[in-house]
Amino acid sequence: MNEYKDAFKQKTDQHADGTARSSTGSYVVKIVLIIAIFAFVELLVFGLIFYKLFSKPFDTMGKVLSPKIDITQTFIGYTEQQKKVQHLLLVKITRNETERREYTFSVPQVMNGKTLSNAIMEVRAPVTYNYFVDMKGTWKITCEGDMLTIIAPKLQVEEPAVDLSRMETRIESGKLIFGENAKLEALRKQFYPDMMKKALTPEYIDFVREDARRSLADFANGWITADLVKKYPVKYISVRFEDEGQFPKLNYSVNKGNL
Repeated sequence: MNEYKDAFKQKTDQHADGTARSSTGSYVVKIVLIIAIFAFVELLVFGLIFYKLFSKPFDTMGKVLSPKIDITQTFIGYTEQQKKVQHLLLVKITRNETERREYTFSVPQVMNGKTLSNAIMEVRAPVTYNYFVDMKGTWKITCEGDMLTIIAPKLQVEEPAVDLSRMETRIESGKLIFGENAKLEALRKQFYPDMMKKALTPEYIDFVREDARRSLADFANGWITADLVKKYPVKYISVRFEDEGQFPKLNYSVNKGNL
């Protein structure tokens, strides 16, 4: 009987010892796994820091090894073959314009000079503006690495096209205002010169700058895919006009889909 108890106790002790070893082994595996995760994270952080510290010198070296090349004459030669015009149209936009004048009548001695009567004249019409660059102007085209930079002549505008067939006039006439029709006719004649002035204002020019840059980049893309890509590894295009202080942050990717 005692022998049986001893054998049972020995098996129980062996089982407990095995369970303890299994728990210890699992604990060790967890510790090793945690250490490995921390080591991997530290490696990623170190790699990121290393990249930040040492990538700029290599980028600078790459720029030194890829000098800036002036290819303005190559571009001009291409444009003379493809566009035998002096103006390269970039943006065409139609806006509904309104010119408004208000005439008032008052007498200083009556009602403390308050307005006694007024009349409002309006002229409305769709106006089309064509913005272009002068192909005979000063261009500066350079290639540096995979970047093509274009400095184009400043944006100009052709004479606005007023749609006379859709021109509308309106008079809100009041008492004591005379010669409304003559005033309206004078406003109608002044409509076109005023639109020409508007077309050249910073507000109107700035409104079309981005579309004009994109249009010029599209034109340059045709030149790149047709001729330039055989000589230079151009991937991006940056465009600015000569009256702009610096290049915009937005660059355009070269589309080589037709190659």
